[in-house]
Amino acid sequence: MATSSFVYLPNGQLGWNQSHYFQVLKNKFDGLDLPTSRRMDFDTSGFNISIFNKNELSDRERGLQFNFETFAVSVRPWSSISEGGLAVIWGDAITGSFRMNINGEFGSINTGSGQSFYGYKTTDSAQREALINLITNIIPDGSFIYIIGVVNDTESSYGPEQWNEDEATLGTTLFDILENEGAVQVRSLETMGSVPYNFIYVKGEGGDIAEGIADTSGFVKTDYFVTSNGIEGSLRSTAIGPAKSWDKLLWDEDFVEVPDSSLVRIYGISNNGEETQINDKITDKEFDLSNVNAAQYPYLSLEYFARDESQRTSPVLDYWRIQYEELPDAGLNPEALLSFQADTLEQGQDLMFQIAVDNISNSDMDSLLVHYKLLNSSNNDTIETKRVEPLPSNGRLTASYQRSTIDLDGKYQFSIEINPDEDQPELYEFNNFAIKEFYVEEDKKNPLLDVTFDGVHILDGDIVSSSPCILIELNDENKYLPINDISVFDISLLYPGESQAQTISLSDPNLKFTPADGENNRATLEYKPELEDGVYKLLVQGKDASGNDSAKKKYQATFEVVSTRQITNVLNYPNPFSTSTQFVFRVTGEVPDVFTIRIMTMSGKVVKEITKEELGEIRLGINKTKYRWNGRDDYGNQLGNGVYLYKVIVNSTSGEDYEKRFNGTERYFTKGIGKMVLLR
Repeated sequence: MATSSFVYLPNGQLGWNQSHYFQVLKNKFDGLDLPTSRRMDFDTSGFNISIFNKNELSDRERGLQFNFETFAVSVRPWSSISEGGLAVIWGDAITGSFRMNINGEFGSINTGSGQSFYGYKTTDSAQREALINLITNIIPDGSFIYIIGVVNDTESSYGPEQWNEDEATLGTTLFDILENEGAVQVRSLETMGSVPYNFIYVKGEGGDIAEGIADTSGFVKTDYFVTSNGIEGSLRSTAIGPAKSWDKLLWDEDFVEVPDSSLVRIYGISNNGEETQINDKITDKEFDLSNVNAAQYPYLSLEYFARDESQRTSPVLDYWRIQYEELPDAGLNPEALLSFQADTLEQGQDLMFQIAVDNISNSDMDSLLVHYKLLNSSNNDTIETKRVEPLPSNGRLTASYQRSTIDLDGKYQFSIEINPDEDQPELYEFNNFAIKEFYVEEDKKNPLLDVTFDGVHILDGDIVSSSPCILIELNDENKYLPINDISVFDISLLYPGESQAQTISLSDPNLKFTPADGENNRATLEYKPELEDGVYKLLVQGKDASGNDSAKKKYQATFEVVSTRQITNVLNYPNPFSTSTQFVFRVTGEVPDVFTIRIMTMSGKVVKEITKEELGEIRLGINKTKYRWNGRDDYGNQLGNGVYLYKVIVNSTSGEDYEKRFNGTERYFTKGIGKMVLLR
């Protein structure tokens, strides 16, 4: 679990701060330590001392060994006390170094000015009193004290059996004093006598001791590590930033004593991690950083340095702070807004994408650069770059992208990246990128082609008008690729007597193109030619916007133009009939305005008159009426079996009665009267 902490300053600026124990532990220490007591101090160092003690000098030297290497012969019976005695070494509480005995200080044996020990003839009560005074009243608490009982030979003595006599005169004994400091073997000297004895302790602290007493061989070695604090140390902060601009450094410390010294150094860190010391001795507790170039040094690091040669106690850094304007941080926020058209798109359908972009910092961003990238399955990419509006602190904008997929097909990867290549300095980049896969379904379906002549689907060989309205209609199921270009049509016409069809120019004035509009993808091409009599063949091909043909082969229709106004091949079917019959006839030239069929008896009596409106739509060419005669007269009476006649009566638009010219030179009918048989 990740944890973090912060400090709230009611009127403070944003920035970086360390004032808590666990915050400071994140730093790098060198010569300084921050123990669980939370009182900063210099690192502990020191040395190992070994005391060699023996009651003879023949086979092993008596004395002190430092760090298991350097040996100094410094503990031996003095010439004036060949019988033996106690030697005391006084180690400084701070440095651990030995205090020199100048000419027999504090009632000790005078052995000159260069000895590091105080010698006492402890068979003498006055000497014991002087020794007790030294270790109880003169040597300060915290000092290292080495007590060494030495004799020159087995006949010599330092008088432990006499020490208890001091209880009556001094109120204490050497036994009592040493046991109070932690010695546990010293009382054995009452019975063992003047055997070699070593005892090391820190005065007044107890517990941290080393003690040794000679065995039957008359030899003892005692090891002890003498600790001392360092005199200087430093701690280095973690990287601070990145910053848009630097403001100031604030710091303070506690437990500052004379002659403690301390300072702060500042290091600038570039984007590639290179460090440069930009201030090496800051003692002011408030220091201006506005002249530090944040573009050059987006990060800073602080170093606190402290020194104390005398007491070796470090001042304690209370806090240090860097106030600065933070870099902005833009991030994609799909939870607020994310819209993608579909995982699968039809070719030509627009790819539409939207996502929310938040500034999650307290610093403004300039107009934001956005990269949109399409990557196909062959790893070829297309990148579009847009710069959108500025993104204020704690603000939001919408990044939008739209493009047609008319030139796409297959699997794609769409990605968005805001503030690419750190177009403007930003705190984090991991939240600037999003990716989405989608598929474009290629348009492979052919459009549907439909051709009508004057609104009618003709049969091959049908008769049409000499000025027909040929409507070519092209329908495509893909509504995203509208047919809006006349070039998708290919029209040719084979004229009578020709062997090669002529291509109709798409700029022909007889052509009228209507592009697709609205929801349905339907385009039309209207062709209104003026044609002479004869047999023609129309050939038509159409394509959709993707280039798919309407069919593998062109649409073909053979038709005939007959300008002579005639109604021919009039007959009824079935004939004979019992329940109903309908009329079939061929119309050429033009469709008459008045068209009537009269049904008569053999004697010429009209029993039924059928109007054009009843017959339904009449067109040029072969007509088959929707009307079916059921053998009833105009009054609804059922006629009997027999032969009946029918006659077609027509008038032109001018009202000319072609019936009058039935037997003339211009014949409108090839057959004037027909016969039908009604069988009941």
